[in-house]
Amino acid sequence: MTGKMRPVPYAHGAAVALVAGLIGCSDRDASTMAQVSDGVPEVPESHADRAESSVSHEDRIFDRLEELMEGGAEARKENFQQIVSLYAEWGSLAGEAAVESAAANVGALGSDRPLIAALAGWIDTDGEAARTWVRALDTTQARRRSEIARAFLSALPADDHESRKAWVAESADDAAMITQFVSSWSESDSQAAASWLIGLEETDGRRAGLELVMRKWTRTDPETASSFVVQLDGGPARDTAVRALVTAVSADDPERARLWAETISDENLRQKAFGLLVAVAAAKELELPE
Repeated sequence: MTGKMRPVPYAHGAAVALVAGLIGCSDRDASTMAQVSDGVPEVPESHADRAESSVSHEDRIFDRLEELMEGGAEARKENFQQIVSLYAEWGSLAGEAAVESAAANVGALGSDRPLIAALAGWIDTDGEAARTWVRALDTTQARRRSEIARAFLSALPADDHESRKAWVAESADDAAMITQFVSSWSESDSQAAASWLIGLEETDGRRAGLELVMRKWTRTDPETASSFVVQLDGGPARDTAVRALVTAVSADDPERARLWAETISDENLRQKAFGLLVAVAAAKELELPE
């Protein structure tokens, strides 16, 4: 696995005790327990002993991952769940090293699940450090940064909706992250998802997310979706929502779609909406209403 995984940075100082407490009994712990059973008083481990235990455990995780990764594609596929579990454990012990390794191995593993697992482990032990690290990623490497930021979103607890919203709002220009987030949200509450998007700054990400939500909402509950758009103030958000409505109803109700398209204030978007209507009509061999 040379060139794909990075050595584990070992913890030092007070952090060692916290890390070691997450790992369970070491060989030394077992030896001490055996002495106690023989009537020998228990001697607490020193920080140095616990540091050695921590390092040893990280070494074992690293060695096992290296073995699995170097076993070839079939071995990685066969042992995929174990790889995910090892990355989660490594993430809880040495977050940055685990995440760097998992990110570098996304291609070889054919999945971002190990990356999500490593981030989840890190979030569980030091969520703020994990957030700070992701935020500081090199913005010139947009694809890598977006990949890791989206994995971070997936790693956040599913029931912590406020944290998930706050994280996505920080990356409002990332269309992939926005659509990933609101796609599932809109299944349960389209109006809440749309309202939240309206409150974000105007970016390509917000436009993509709002168009997705409105398109899905209109297909399942067109009347409520239309009522929502009617009460919106004029501007980019309303234009995006209307264009999504036009897209959703153009095939089944071209007259209604045309009336909505006429309310789009942005000339470029309005022309695109009418272009869509013409294309749909031509495909269905229909004539647009006068």
